[in-house]
Amino acid sequence: MLYSLDAGALQRAKQILEATVPGMAVKNLDDKVATDSLSAAAKSADLVVVAHRSSTHAANEALQAIRAGALVYAEGKGSSSRGRAG
Repeated sequence: MLYSLDAGALQRAKQILEATVPGMAVKNLDDKVATDSLSAAAKSADLVVVAHRSSTHAANEALQAIRAGALVYAEGKGSSSRGRAG
């Protein structure tokens, strides 16, 4: 799962990741608050990558609570940083 408020960067990162890794399914979320869909996706995802420079405190804190801090933070705000997160 990729989380950012930059929907364009999310879409580009999703396309790159799914084209690079056969069988990978990426879910993009850009919720501004802790929604049911954000919570459900975070609970079921194998990996959650957060662009913390392009996120809200409310959503980021919800993700931290759901994942018990097990999040990967992207270094920047663009799509290339989502692919390099780690």
